[in-house]
Amino acid sequence: MSDETESAETKAGVPQQSGHHAYDGVSYKGYFVATQDQIAQLGYTSGEAPVPAPAVVLSQKCAAIKAEAARRILAICPEWKQRNLTAQAAILAEKGRSQWTAGELDAWTAGAALWAQVAAIRAASDTLEATDPIPDDITDDTHWA
Repeated sequence: MSDETESAETKAGVPQQSGHHAYDGVSYKGYFVATQDQIAQLGYTSGEAPVPAPAVVLSQKCAAIKAEAARRILAICPEWKQRNLTAQAAILAEKGRSQWTAGELDAWTAGAALWAQVAAIRAASDTLEATDPIPDDITDDTHWA
């Protein structure tokens, strides 16, 4: 059989798995070839084909949840806006609430509302990470409402 049609679990005693594989954030199509030592270093259990250990799967799912939370936060409040809001809060705190103009009070209120949205996303992220089992589709908006 040729390599393209062969779905062998081992070649020369080295476990293989065909399909798509990710390594360092890059997706590869084809065979994943690794020695038993490499499989163990990656956190996989031994078997005919690499199967992620439960702790590895949980870690990957939690990392995906954090990435989704970051994406959602940045969509409503980019980093430049976060820095501006932080600077504005420091200036207004130094000035003292009793000295704020109507415009400064409005800006504070708008910033507080934005931070409340960010806090809700962070709380949803924490809830998702604590869910057992973690849902397969963590991008579903119902998890973030």
